[in-house]
Amino acid sequence: MDPRLLKAAQKGNVALLNDLIRSNELILEEAALQGAGHTPLHVACVAGHSNFVRELLKLMPKLAEKVNPDGFSPLHIAAARGDVEIVREILKAGQPQHLCHVKGRERRIPLHYAAVSGVVGALKELLSASPESIEETTARQETALHLSVKNNRFDAFVVLVEHLKQHKKEQVINWKDKKGDTVLHLAAATKSLEVVDFMLSGHAVKREVIEVNALNESGSTPLDVSSCSDREIREILMRAGAKHRRSNLPSSQIVLVVDDDGNIQRAASYHSGTEPNDHPPAKDSNQGQELLGNIRSKLPVVAVLIAGCWFLRKCVCKCKCNMTREQKN
Repeated sequence: MDPRLLKAAQKGNVALLNDLIRSNELILEEAALQGAGHTPLHVACVAGHSNFVRELLKLMPKLAEKVNPDGFSPLHIAAARGDVEIVREILKAGQPQHLCHVKGRERRIPLHYAAVSGVVGALKELLSASPESIEETTARQETALHLSVKNNRFDAFVVLVEHLKQHKKEQVINWKDKKGDTVLHLAAATKSLEVVDFMLSGHAVKREVIEVNALNESGSTPLDVSSCSDREIREILMRAGAKHRRSNLPSSQIVLVVDDDGNIQRAASYHSGTEPNDHPPAKDSNQGQELLGNIRSKLPVVAVLIAGCWFLRKCVCKCKCNMTREQKN
């Protein structure tokens, strides 16, 4: 790219741009060819010069379609920066449907970058230009909703969900990424109370639409991946019908609680060896049956240990009593 053209784009100098074009009518064509996709429009978008962007697009609208070596089109850049004015200028210059679906690095479209930046204005412009772009996924099979939750962009998430409702695409909220995680898995795992509450309160979409017990690639439900320390999120999940899926726990994760008389009072399971499952499965669930089966299979061994401990305790007490009598005598 001509250093003078690069400088004009960096500074947003429209007068210099016009001078350069008067001296060489092909300067923009040459820049587009020489830069391997990196054009003055990319530079102006990064710098945020909307007037310069507008002028460039008047002179050469096809610059809006160029993807640079880093995988960014001008619209990708404007969306990532949350520059609403430049987003509008680019969409006006070309074919909005096409520009909104240009795939960059990791197959991300401009909407994905807008969800990450969280600028609601840019998000709305892109959704308005291409309503179906909300169904596009990245190379990691993430939707714009996944990206908004991962980057803690609650306002952007709300806009995306409202768009789903408006266009009757509510099921997109249950789509899974490459690891099998739904948006609810991510919200529960990252302790995003706002997102969990919004999804399951019935205000976002009908509660029955949300798959509260969806399984990811590890076989875990949103309740499984939630933190035991975050009781508020866990309570919201359980009120919506969320359950644990984990079963077949190893023996080291089964804890028997025994009273002073040697009777087994209850059994509790531990998810990670340190955190107790404070919400045991229902008696009629498969998990409950498997857990009870594991406990029963170990009862003979446990009974022997308990009996041995109880006998030892009695012997110690008896010895103490005999020693006390002897001392009195």
